[in-house]
Formats: sequence, C-alpha cells, structure tokens
Amino acid sequence: MPSETLTYYFPMAETNVVVTETVGCDAKSTMLVSASSVVAATTYSRDSRPSAKTAKIDYSQYGGPFSDADLALSLTSDGRLSGINSTTAGSLGSTIASATTLATTIASVAALYNATVPGKPSKVEAIKDACKAIADYAHAKSADGSGKLVTLTYTVNVLYANGGSQLTIDEQNNPAGDKLNDDGSIDLMPDPDSVGIHERIPQIEGMYHLSLTGTNSIGSIASWSGYDTWDPARDAKDAPYGYTPIELNKTRPVVLNVMGPDSTIEKSVLIWAGPVSVPTTDHYPLLVPNGTLFGSQNFTLSLSDDGGIAKLEYSTKSSSSDLVSAGNAIAGAVPTNAMKASSIQAQADLIYQQQRLVICKTTPASCAAN
Repeated sequence: MPSETLTYYFPMAETNVVVTETVGCDAKSTMLVSASSVVAATTYSRDSRPSAKTAKIDYSQYGGPFSDADLALSLTSDGRLSGINSTTAGSLGSTIASATTLATTIASVAALYNATVPGKPSKVEAIKDACKAIADYAHAKSADGSGKLVTLTYTVNVLYANGGSQLTIDEQNNPAGDKLNDDGSIDLMPDPDSVGIHERIPQIEGMYHLSLTGTNSIGSIASWSGYDTWDPARDAKDAPYGYTPIELNKTRPVVLNVMGPDSTIEKSVLIWAGPVSVPTTDHYPLLVPNGTLFGSQNFTLSLSDDGGIAKLEYSTKSSSSDLVSAGNAIAGAVPTNAMKASSIQAQADLIYQQQRLVICKTTPASCAAN
C-alpha cells in the first residue's frame, strides 16, 4: 500500500421543525378552533464547528507479504466516511421524522369563557375579539357564511449539543427569534409572515414548545470487548494481530417533542413526538483487517448518514450479492427532486385538510366532503 493518508470528517445533525396552525371561528364568533400539524426533517452534514474532530486512515498500514489487501474508501461529497470496501452506503435519508399529527382544539364561549377578571375583558369578549381579528385579517367572511380561517407557521432549526443530549438553536437561521430556555426547551415564535395575526389572538400566544427526551441511551456500536472509547495510542498497541483500528462516532437515539394547545387553548400538551439519531462527539475504535494474515479476507463496512453502522461484514467469502440487495433496499432513502416535489405537495394538501377540519368544527353545515 502507498504511504498516503486520507482525512475524513464526522457528521452532525440539524433538524428543521415546522408547526403549521390553522385558527378559525364559527359564524357567530362563539367558538375558536385551532388545528396543528408538525413536520420535522433531519439532515446530516460534515461537522465544521470549531470543536469538531477529524480522523485519518494510513494506507500503508494495510497489506502484508502473505496476502492481498484491497482498501477502497468511500466518502460523502462533504468528506464524511461512508464505507470501506463497500459498493453501497447506508442512508437515513434527509427526512428522519416526517410524520404528521393534527391536534384539534376547541373552545366554546358558552362552556368555557364566562369568567371575568377585574380590569380585563371577559373571556367571552376575548374570544370575540380574537374572532374579529381573524375576520379582519382575512378581509371578509367566506361565501358560505362560515368564519374566516388564518394559517400560521412556526419554524425552528435545532442543533444538538453535549453529545446529543441537549438542544440548541441554529442562530444563523433563526428569523423568528425562537428562544432557548434554561431547562433546555425551546419556545417557538411565529414566523415573520405570521407575527401580525399572532399578536391579535392572545389565546394562542406561548403555546408551542420543543423539548428533547430519551437522552440517556447510546446507539449500538461494534467494538471489541473493553474498548468502547477511542484512545489511538492504546488501541493501536492492543489491537489483535492482523487488525488496525479506525475511529468512528457513536450515536444517540433521542425523541423530539412538540407541545401545543390543549382542547381548551389554555395550556400546552404533547401534540407530536418523533425520533432522531444524533451523531455524538464520543468515538470508538472499529477493527479493520490489515492484510497481514495468511489468505484472503473480505471486510465490508457501510455507514449511515449519522455515522452509525448500517452494514458490517467480516468473512472469507464474497458477498457481493448481499451488497447489491442492500444497495437496492436503501436506494429509496436518498431524496430526489421528485421526492422533494412530492413533499411540497403533501404540505399543501396538509394545509387544505387542516383548514377543512377547522371549517367542519366551526360550521358543520359547510363541511366539504373532501
């Protein structure tokens, strides 16, 4: 093998969370309805933060006098290791969580808004004021006499700190001014286009929050017994004969939670939760055959976008057919232009169905069949 060294980078995760809320009233302004949906997409890229690490693979450490060693390294376009001796690369895709949940909230004046507070408008008046704001914002009532609807969005881009156990906000991409709280949760502010109407509907202010749970576990790794942390000097000295360790990152499976208004629009409850696999800054050694043993060895490693192991094989027989089938199985996980267009269409359909749901709640007689 030549005396050449390849440097590779480790991944980082960023999750884009979009909450879409449709708010409407009945024709008499006696009922306020809010329907919410959540879409979260996680992307992985090279960790270029100042504290980020890099790793190296020295080609000269592979290959010996008694055997042939093939070492084919696969990298992503931004320099992350994606595989060794592999014709496929594991992929989580750009969308980790794309599930959608509707949380419909209804507040009836007659049942819930009869209380008065000295110096403040009664809840009856407050809900009527909110309905007037909605109607004014939409300029006019709909042709069928139902109350008007408004749709607001709340967007946040989150990064992961402290080994994936804490949320932080991507401040370079935070036009809404979302706020990170001392307890690690994030208050979602309305997007710039939604601020005007949001301020005129006090019932929905401060209702949306983002938090992280399940931060105590670590994803599975493939390390040899007793060597689950990266120590280059120790690992090189203690590695079994015929193997050279390479450095891989650990992952942390966490759950993103979105809180939104409950059925009374008076407190926040869980309306959506989705899993994310977060690359951590904790690393470990993986043993790679270096070709010093007699005979032929086949080694295959495929990494997912988060740096976790998607496929690992040590064998003395060819398994090209297995690799091909694995490649076919994950091909659909890589986003294409058609898939992105489909996602945009799905978002438009979601908003339509959300608005239809609010109309059906506020004015059942005007509820469309589809």
